[in-house]
Amino acid sequence: MAKTKNKLKELRTTEKKAHAQEVAATIKEVNTNKNEKLQNYQKWKKLQYWHYLIIFSICAIIIGFSFIIGLVFLKDIKKVEWVLVGFGVILLVLWFILGWQKNRQAAQYYNDSRRRYQPTLTEEEATIKKARKIVLATTIIVLITSLIMLLITSL
Repeated sequence: MAKTKNKLKELRTTEKKAHAQEVAATIKEVNTNKNEKLQNYQKWKKLQYWHYLIIFSICAIIIGFSFIIGLVFLKDIKKVEWVLVGFGVILLVLWFILGWQKNRQAAQYYNDSRRRYQPTLTEEEATIKKARKIVLATTIIVLITSLIMLLITSL
C-alpha cells in the first residue's frame, strides 16, 4: 500500500514538473522576438477604415430593423427603443462570449488556465480582439441611439 502511494506521489510530481516545463517553454517561445511579434499583433488588431464602415452599416441595419419591428409589427413608436435595447443586449452578450472565447484560447495555448488573461500575440487572438472592438462600438452606438429615441418619444 505504501509503495503504491509513493509511486502515485512520484507520478504526480513528475507530471507537475513536465507541465511546468511545457508552460515555461511556451512562455519562452512567446517572449522570443517579442518586439516583432508585438508589432505584428498590434497591426493585426488595429481597426482599418472599412471596419468603421462595417460598424456604421451594422448600426444602420439594426436601427432600420428596430423601426420596422416597432412601427409595422408592434404599431407603436415607443416600442422602437425597446427593440433597440434588445439588440444592444444581444450585442453585449456577444461581446462577453467573444471575451470568454479569447480567454479560453489563451488558456489552451499556454496549457495553463492561470495564464488565460495574458496575450498570446497570435493572429487569432488579434482577430478576436478586433471583433470585440467592432461589437462593442456597435453596442455603444445602438444603446446611445435607444437613449435618444427614449428622449424623443418622451417629449
